Amino acid sequence: MCGRYASMRDTADLVLLTGAADETGPEEDTGPDPVKSANVAPTDRVRIVLAPDGQRLLRRHVWGLIPPWSKGPQGAARMINARVETVAEKPSYRRAVRTSRCLLPADAWYEWQVGEHGKIPHLVKRADERPLWLAGVWARWHPPGGGPPVASASVLTGPAPPQLAWLHDRAPLVVPDSFMDDWLDSDGSDPQGVLDTLCSVGYPALDWYRVGRGLGQVRDKGAHLMLPFEDSGQSVPEEPAVLF
Repeated sequence: MCGRYASMRDTADLVLLTGAADETGPEEDTGPDPVKSANVAPTDRVRIVLAPDGQRLLRRHVWGLIPPWSKGPQGAARMINARVETVAEKPSYRRAVRTSRCLLPADAWYEWQVGEHGKIPHLVKRADERPLWLAGVWARWHPPGGGPPVASASVLTGPAPPQLAWLHDRAPLVVPDSFMDDWLDSDGSDPQGVLDTLCSVGYPALDWYRVGRGLGQVRDKGAHLMLPFEDSGQSVPEEPAVLF
């Protein structure tokens, strides 16, 4: 985890739910405003919530962290996740987790289980249908030759909760509403305490089910991808087009 997730809510709804101001600054001018997507993939533009000066803002970043010292953005697809156990130590993430924490709004995430007919995708969501606030970090990269900066983000992952251990050993860390301010208050201090608390709060009640393998088509972003397998129009197992 996490190689794909769904974020299908209107931006206006996310503004109301988070109390964030919808802001598109110079660093977000490098691409189109992201559409609602049931199939968010690495390097897609995604919506994130951050609070650089104590005020929550909703911005658009690339999914896949590009550290400020990178020579180029080519490695972003490999930087979509950061392990909570090492995020405070790894050179790519240690500054971001101190000064640039964020939330990535999601309606569900996907995991693939190895089965008799290959890797089988499953959707995981909150049982109460409320949004998931995925814990993340962000950074801003300036091209060496000049040009507009690129803002990017990664999702933090930790050991999967016991109810999902059969599906995958890792899962994105979910920030509860009551902990949002603490998580976003990245003032540069040692983050270990907030990381420990985040890991200890656990997960909300979750539901999960198998979905169709159309998820492997990265250009398909439609809500039908979130349907249970029996409603997806696929009745015969087939090899997936793309595996994560």
